[in-house]
Amino acid sequence: MTRTIFLLVLFLTIGSSYAQPLHKPVSAIIHCLLSKDRSIPVISHLHFDHFIPASLLSRGLEDQPQYLLRGRSGLYAGVNGTGILFRVSDSAGSLVFDREDSTVYQGHDFYAANFALNDTLFSFGGYGFWRSNGLLRYFDWGAREWDLLPTDKEIPFYKGTFWLDPQARELYIIGSQFINDGISTTQSDLPNETAVVRKLNLPAGRWSELGKINLPKDDFIFLNSPWGCLIINFKTYSIGLLDFTDNQALHLQKRPYERLAQVIKSYGAGPDVYFFSDSTLYFGNTKGNAVDSIQISKNDFHYDKPLMNKGEGRSPVDLFGWLLIILAFLAAMGLLLKKRKTKKNLVYDDGSSRNSAETDTHTLRSIKFTGQRVSQSESVYNEFEKQLIRYLLKKGKDEIPVTVEEFNRQLGLAGKHESIQKKNRNDILNTINQKWQLGYGENGPLILRKRSDFDKRSFEYYLNPAYFESCEKLLE
Repeated sequence: MTRTIFLLVLFLTIGSSYAQPLHKPVSAIIHCLLSKDRSIPVISHLHFDHFIPASLLSRGLEDQPQYLLRGRSGLYAGVNGTGILFRVSDSAGSLVFDREDSTVYQGHDFYAANFALNDTLFSFGGYGFWRSNGLLRYFDWGAREWDLLPTDKEIPFYKGTFWLDPQARELYIIGSQFINDGISTTQSDLPNETAVVRKLNLPAGRWSELGKINLPKDDFIFLNSPWGCLIINFKTYSIGLLDFTDNQALHLQKRPYERLAQVIKSYGAGPDVYFFSDSTLYFGNTKGNAVDSIQISKNDFHYDKPLMNKGEGRSPVDLFGWLLIILAFLAAMGLLLKKRKTKKNLVYDDGSSRNSAETDTHTLRSIKFTGQRVSQSESVYNEFEKQLIRYLLKKGKDEIPVTVEEFNRQLGLAGKHESIQKKNRNDILNTINQKWQLGYGENGPLILRKRSDFDKRSFEYYLNPAYFESCEKLLE
């Protein structure tokens, strides 16, 4: 009994030690991060270590490089090459570290790309167990451990450069360093594509290759800015911008460049933490308790040249592959058109017949020209349309908008060409809304759409809340 009580007390003591305030003052740059009420996509580091107290880490981990992540719900600190994750907070001017993960294994993701989107923390690539990898991981708050998100292919990434576009939810990587000690060949024979730029669409898990760029060879650091990768050269203190979305290489004008270079030089060894919040660049040194900031606008940059040489270096095999894809697409389009022309006719009660493409037009014309109205207990919608309305009604009650990808899946358009998806979405929307207005005498459309808060180039779909009750009667 005494032994059991002793072990229980020891366990509670060890567990609670993770959350005890440490007599370590909160540095100015950490205080700045803690005070933010939003997520910071990427926090860049230069020689960042010994932030998490050694007393909270296993032996041998105290000297490993560390990193910071700022989600919408708080600030987190991790250890390079492990899944260890601490929530960092401030208690009366002292730092508090709460262990969030239940990680057992380590040594699989050294020098991975770590970033945050809202409250989701991500880790991509890294080196471990004799090879570099291209795995996309996210932290599962319920299971308190890291889990995988599948992608269409694995692109190894290790000690590379990356940029996150939080609005489009896309990850850009510059260079892919392949390391595989299990292959009996020299590492120089492996495809280390240090200049190739690739983009990963995070929601879809889909990779695309954009082109090649020339990277500087001096002592420099990449920072994640709202407009692309900001490059600071620590020898010349020149500052450039890699704008991937508009394919531009730019440089900072003289006046902002001089101010920023002057402040960075005053740090001596340089800041160890950098991050952007909107258009303000913050940087500081956790050990020297210093923080500075400077406003930078994209208008401060001057255009130099195109950033990427698109299509450079493609082999004849790649070109032949694209030719096959185009031919296959044209063949599929031909079959689709032929199938549409040979659709079976539908026979109506009056003995007439028309093909399925004319069905909705016939219904609308009948309502429009006869002035016919139907009651809520009747329906002018077919089963497919009812199923879509039912899905949107359920999402609407849960206050969850439907993304364009989800809408395509409901219509059976997933994997189709974008032009086909767009045409079919517009057709079904117009048909359902016209039937609603003509058949039931309503003034407003039944299905609405708005631009996504995450990506202003994309739309989200939802059912008009004013018609929830009418739809429930319709679907009974």
